[in-house]
Amino acid sequence: MKKIIQFILLIFFIFILSSCNYLKITTCSPIYVMSTAINIKFYNVDDYEDHYKKIEEIYQNIDKLADDFKKRGSVNNIYDLNELRIIDADSSLIELINYSLELKEKTNGYFNPLVGRLTHLWKDFLNNSNNIINDELIKNEIEIINSSSIEINENKISIIGDANIDLGAIAKGYATKKAIEYLKDENVEGYMINAGESTVALGKKGDNDFSVILEAPYSKKSIKNLYLKDTSISTSSGKYQNKIIDGVRYHHIINPFTGYPSNIYDNINVIIDDPLYADCYSTAMFSMDLDLAKEFSKENDLSVIFYKDDKIVYEKI
Repeated sequence: MKKIIQFILLIFFIFILSSCNYLKITTCSPIYVMSTAINIKFYNVDDYEDHYKKIEEIYQNIDKLADDFKKRGSVNNIYDLNELRIIDADSSLIELINYSLELKEKTNGYFNPLVGRLTHLWKDFLNNSNNIINDELIKNEIEIINSSSIEINENKISIIGDANIDLGAIAKGYATKKAIEYLKDENVEGYMINAGESTVALGKKGDNDFSVILEAPYSKKSIKNLYLKDTSISTSSGKYQNKIIDGVRYHHIINPFTGYPSNIYDNINVIIDDPLYADCYSTAMFSMDLDLAKEFSKENDLSVIFYKDDKIVYEKI
């Protein structure tokens, strides 16, 4: 009888261990917004469909509001603001603009939402031309950026001066931040949101950490393997939008002080809980020289990896 009881207890103990280690993984259909695919996985979440639909709605809404290329429905967006110079704005757009102004100050101008005209020039060059943008034109655009500002008065947003707004450096981070806030409000812990590989938000994966492999942008080399949970990691590089002319790589990450793409690094990774700040800081530091970027990462308590020419040039994890 004693042996039977011991056997039953053993089976029960094994069942408990198996239950603790059991991981139900649900991979959802990609959400195509902001010129990328947002991939979502849930871990041990039974009502994942409702959460997926809400997250899809969040990303689609921010995609419409942050679009600076075309009008998107009846609600005013960045395109409308650039065209009309003053608009009545949705509360989410006002919050996003307020974040952009805060981050401009935090990064000492290395993130600047007023680079819209300049980024459109470079995007047109990357997509349609091999003629390098004229130095005088760049200089003129920098002067326009520096003499312009953004004002918010209750529900109205105004652009003072001739600059245009581009929020591409923070829109995905902001949408991911809102998605995580929603999941936390719903007490959902098991998730991974991969926003086009540039911003990845991680919850919990059962009892295990996520294994995150950082890859070099211009080769098949592995930079580092990290084990993370309950955090966000953002990557900035010129990998997906670039061309090489006369040995110089031109890409979409523009230094707001020089007006040109920066090639100090091939790749920057930033690890921080808030995906909005991770998204912005990785972009901003991409244009900082190494000493300044090191100091910025220390001041803001960031975990970072700076990568250039197939080697890590600085790491603080």
